[in-house]
Order: sequence, then structure tokens, then C-alpha cells
Amino acid sequence: MVLAGSPLRNGANSARVAHDRVKEKGADLTSAECADVINAAPTLFSVIVPVYNVAPYLARCLESLSGQTYPDFEAILVDDGSTDASGHLCDVAASCDGRFKVVHQENRGLSAARNRGIDAAHGEYLVFVDPDDYIDADALEGLARVCACAPAASERPDAVFTPHVAMRSCGGEPAFGSGTDFLRAMIDENMVSIAAWCYAVRRAFLVEAGVRFEDGILYEDLRFTPLMLMAARRVVRNPHRYYHYVRRPGSITTTPSNGMQSLLDIYDTCLVLERAFATLGPGFESASGDVLATRYLGAFKRAPLRRALPLLDHSLVQRCVNGGCHPKTRLKAALFGVSPAAFWLTANAYSFLKMRALALLGRGEWPVKTTVPR
Repeated sequence: MVLAGSPLRNGANSARVAHDRVKEKGADLTSAECADVINAAPTLFSVIVPVYNVAPYLARCLESLSGQTYPDFEAILVDDGSTDASGHLCDVAASCDGRFKVVHQENRGLSAARNRGIDAAHGEYLVFVDPDDYIDADALEGLARVCACAPAASERPDAVFTPHVAMRSCGGEPAFGSGTDFLRAMIDENMVSIAAWCYAVRRAFLVEAGVRFEDGILYEDLRFTPLMLMAARRVVRNPHRYYHYVRRPGSITTTPSNGMQSLLDIYDTCLVLERAFATLGPGFESASGDVLATRYLGAFKRAPLRRALPLLDHSLVQRCVNGGCHPKTRLKAALFGVSPAAFWLTANAYSFLKMRALALLGRGEWPVKTTVPR
């Protein structure tokens, strides 16, 4: 690991270096008022990394954190009972870089590990990074500039969203709005991003709102992110993409054995979100139908057909479609309504052909950020 050569940094000096770097570049991206916010106090990030049996991938993740150009952060590494060398690698990282802190616990799952990291964090903003992924060296620096865009320190955003695909309204100056308005805009754009690593969340806001990752379920982000956004008073978009998402064998999204549990968990989450969206009025409830239908149909596709058929809930899909859906989702729902088995076979055949094409192209990693050679 390159981490052995990472210098330990004094907290005050780190803040000063970060302070100067943001101040130097902030004028290019924000109004004159931004300088007052930057001078008041530098933004401190807590990067939460839940770790479980990812030793072959962990070094790259930790090195991407250690090499950040904005050094005023802490990294909370939560070893969730790893049985490989992952826990040891976390300890080595902490011994080489004073900004890394390690929490060891018995295996309790991804949600519990993230919640443990939230409880141990001291930073103003929480940044979530999965241990098999990595971020660009200027990731936190870019987030710091966006946070400093607020007219006053008291108006800093509750959440900063960083897109992982091109979004039509992400260019130019970051635009502020409520979390509900932001969620509605994403739904209208058909660009809903659920992954927790898309968001830097203000810790005090999250604690006050009482939003946590639900223990014991798969695809916990599907429940956490909408509830977090619905509680947020101010959300801002960060147009600078920095996160590299890596698909790997053995992950939740690539393990077929998780299919039935995924269906059960996502179905339960859809019901929770359906009730939550209903409180925002009929307009929002209809717009959100596409999100729920897409997730439920996706979970059904991944579940074993014979076990999933007895648990069908046509009413959920029908309610979502009646509320208004994207044409592509409506087509899927129509096929599902005619024959769930035909939908399952068609969807899995398409996924198989798509993954084979990606494999032939040698793309094991999703291009979350397109890097232009310098």
C-alpha cells in the first residue's frame, strides 16, 4: 500500500492549507459573498467507509482518500467483522495517516456499519464511500467549494448532490432548493439517484431529522435517500463528478443468491416510500410512481421466478403506473401485467446480453466520471 508513505498532518495546519486552496479557487465558481463564508471556518468532512471482505480493492479506495487535495477531513473505517485482511489494512492505514480512524465490530451488515460511522463522526458533512470504489483527488476540494457557495454559514446546504450521469440542469452555478423540490426535479428528469455516495450530508441535520440506514435490509439506500431528501431544507447540486463506482463479483448487485431477499426488502421499502410520498400531495405521489415501479420490477427480475411468483403484488405496480410513469417503465409494467413470467424472461435475457457486451468491451467499472487525459 502507498499509505505507508502518507504524511501525518496537524489538524490546524490542514485546515489552513484547505482554507487557502478553497479561497484561491472559490472566486472562479461563486459570488463575492463566498469569501466571507470561507473565512468564517473551513468545511470539515467525515468520510465513512463500511468495510467487509474487500481486501483486493481496499488499498485503492484508501489511497484515493489519503491523496485528497483538501486535507481537512477524517476517514471513519468501520470494519464490519471482515474475515479476510480488510481489518488489518484498515489498521495499517490508521497507523500511517492520523486522519484515519478504525472501528472494529461484529458483522452486522452495511446499514449498521454506516450508522456506526455516523455515530463516530465529528465532521460537519458526512461523505459515504464504499470500500471497493474510489474518488478523485480533488473530490473533497470540490465539495468544499460548493458548500462555501451559501450566502451565509447558517444557510449551508443540508445535502450536496454529485451526479454520476450527465444531468440537464447540473451545469453552471450550483442551484439551491428544498429536498422535496430537488427530489421532484430528479423524478421529472427521470434521473433519480438513490446511492448514498451521491450525497454529502450535513451531520447535524441528519441527527436532527432522525434519518438512519435501516438495519437488516438490502438496498438500504432506496429507503434512506428519499427520506433524507424529504427532510432536507436545502439541497445543492455539485456539477463536478468525482466518484468511481466499481462492479465486482460478490457484491450485492452481482450476487444472484440475494435476489429473493432483495425482492422482499425492496417491496417493503416501496410501501414505506409510497406512504411517505402520499403526505406530499397527489402531484408528488403520481410523479414518484415511476421510481417505485422501476425498483419493484427490477427486484422481481433478480428474484428466482418460482419463489417470486406466489408473492406477486400487481396492485403496487398498477398504482404506480396509474399515477404516471415514463414510457419505458409503462411498457415494462404492461408486460408484467400480462405475464410476470414473460417479463422475467425478457428482462433477464436483456441483462445477460448487456453484461456480455460490457464484458467483451472490458468494462468492469462503470464510467461514473469520464476522465480526460491531460
